[in-house]
Formats: sequence, structure tokens, C-alpha cells
Amino acid sequence: MSEVHIPISHPDITESDIEAATRVLRSGQLSIAPCIEEFEEAVRNCFGTRYAIADASGPAPTASRLGCFILCR
Repeated sequence: MSEVHIPISHPDITESDIEAATRVLRSGQLSIAPCIEEFEEAVRNCFGTRYAIADASGPAPTASRLGCFILCR
């Protein structure tokens, strides 16, 4: 019987994605970098909102999203 390999995902990573990640890693600023502000601005423009907040996954960002939800109600 042959072994079957079922890929979990097949990410679409472009050369520009790799360059952007490398730029962030070389900056030494992984959490508060200029690219975060650029990303938030792009999200604001995309959705036509006044504010956008980028955060990571885990308990702290979950709490911040909950806080934002409560404040925005």
C-alpha cells in the first residue's frame, strides 16, 4: 500500500511577499513598525472607515477586540 500525502494548504506566496517580510525582519521592529501603520491605512481605505487596528493572534488581541466592540456599541 502506498502512502498518501494530503497537503494541508498550498500558500500563494509571491516574491513581493518575501521581500516585504524580509524588510520587516531586517528593520528589527516586529510589532511597532512603519509597515503596521501602512497596513492600517490600507484597511481604512479599503473599508472606508475612520479607524483600523492591526493586532496579532492570541489572548491580548482577543481582549483588545472585545474592548473595541464594547466601546463601539
